[in-house]
Amino acid sequence: MKAHNKPHSFWSLTALFIALCGLCFSGSALAHPGGLDKKGCHTNHKTSDYHCHQKADKKTDKKTDKESDHKSKKDKRAKKKNENDDKEDQEKKDKLDKQQKKSSKDKDKKKEKSSKDKDKKKEKSSKDKDKKDEK
Repeated sequence: MKAHNKPHSFWSLTALFIALCGLCFSGSALAHPGGLDKKGCHTNHKTSDYHCHQKADKKTDKKTDKESDHKSKKDKRAKKKNENDDKEDQEKKDKLDKQQKKSSKDKDKKKEKSSKDKDKKKEKSSKDKDKKDEK
């Protein structure tokens, strides 16, 4: 029976070792520096946000403030451009909707006119037939 326990304990220790290695290395993979510049800052490419992870000295703080102001102005311009683009897109959509409604109304008018013309033709042919019958 003891021989049977040895393989079991071997696999248990192996699994435990692999789990511990995974835990040890996963933290270091998640906590990478992320390409910080000399001021300890970087740009988040998903949000285009420039931010710092480390406190810089006073000289670099002034530069960082200027860069931050420049970045926020750039972000505001980009946001305004996006809003203008959205507004233009909405105006184009509204114009297209208006054209489609007008086109639909025109088609309805044509159908109605065509229907009236058919009714007039039927009425005329009926009158012509009545006149022939009278003769």
